[in-house]
Amino acid sequence: MEVSVSQVSDTNAEVPATRVGAPWSVAEEAALYDGFSGLGDIQGLAARLGRSRGGITGRLKSLGLVEYDANGLLSVCSPKPAFKPIATLASPDDRPSKRDRSLARRPPMASLNASEQYCVRIFRQIPRERRKELFLVMRILASVGSIEESEAPPDDDAEPDIPSDVAPC
Repeated sequence: MEVSVSQVSDTNAEVPATRVGAPWSVAEEAALYDGFSGLGDIQGLAARLGRSRGGITGRLKSLGLVEYDANGLLSVCSPKPAFKPIATLASPDDRPSKRDRSLARRPPMASLNASEQYCVRIFRQIPRERRKELFLVMRILASVGSIEESEAPPDDDAEPDIPSDVAPC
């Protein structure tokens, strides 16, 4: 059975949305802003941008082009507001690639000196939930300065300076 082109190009047919859930780019938002002239355009815009109808209406609402009235129906905002992009990507191809996790791995123990290796072994014994507290203490101590620069605490074992004319009780 052959299918004619007129049967395939039905305007009410759902076009598969290939960019559902993908981040919006400024270029896509500009195309949506320029292509929107009324509520009848939503299905065509969804097909052209590869988005779902819900994604298009949500972005139109975010851009201030449509709003929901008291009855919960969409209505076009008039006059058309100025274009203010929300997206952070310049174009759809600017999406950052997945982060290379090999760079975040800890250095091999062989590259550390003996005292650093000892500290790493001790640190690994601390439960994860307590490590945050340890980091906080280490940052506080690092901000105070080195021990050599600080003033020495008073010696408790030393005898206090008692004037010679005063006799102890």
